[in-house]
Amino acid sequence: KGYSKEIVMDIRAFSEDGEPAVLKDGGLQEYDFSFYSTEKNPIYIVDEWTDYPWGSTYPLRDYRATTIEKLSDLKADKFWVIASKDAKASEVLDPEKYDILTTIRNDHHLAIEYKVK
Repeated sequence: KGYSKEIVMDIRAFSEDGEPAVLKDGGLQEYDFSFYSTEKNPIYIVDEWTDYPWGSTYPLRDYRATTIEKLSDLKADKFWVIASKDAKASEVLDPEKYDILTTIRNDHHLAIEYKVK
């Protein structure tokens, strides 16, 4: 069972419309998360962080519907990063470039809301 929906619903409870999320850890069931991407709250896979190890992820890579090349391609001042549950919020993104606004941790994921400095 994937646990993508749980963290996405938690993020949406705190998000503003249009606030995107990106996946930081390649082992996070990219395909599962793609089903929860909406116009109001898109979820992107960042190519520079993902190696697409499974055949099920190839369409995400090839058709580019929910994929960006690098984080700097994200056109948002505030956004969420979904990382593995064992990640440390202070180490996920460079604290010199991003302020942490909110963190949500459950049994399976860590979600961190960032603001660009």
